Amino acid sequence: MNGNFPLQIKGIYPNPATNTIALDFDSLIPQDATLTIVDALGNEKIQRNIGGNTKKAVVDISSIRSGVYMARIISGNTQVKVPFIKKD
Repeated sequence: MNGNFPLQIKGIYPNPATNTIALDFDSLIPQDATLTIVDALGNEKIQRNIGGNTKKAVVDISSIRSGVYMARIISGNTQVKVPFIKKD
C-alpha cells in the first residue's frame, strides 16, 4: 500500500453505541494505523493498533462513561476523526 494513500472512513456504527463501535474504511487499513478514543476534554480513553488486512475495526467501548467522544485514527501523516456518542 502506498504510504500517501488517504485513510477514509465510510461509517461508524452504531451511533449512539453502548458496548462496541465498528468503523468501516474505504480501503484496507494500513499496518501502522492506531485508533484512539478521546473524550470531549481531549483525554485519551482507549488506544489500540487496528492496522491489518481488513477494511473494518471493531472496538470495545464498554469501559468508558456515557458522553460524546471522538474516534481518531492515525496512519503515517494521515489523521481521520469521527465523532460518536456512548450511552449506557
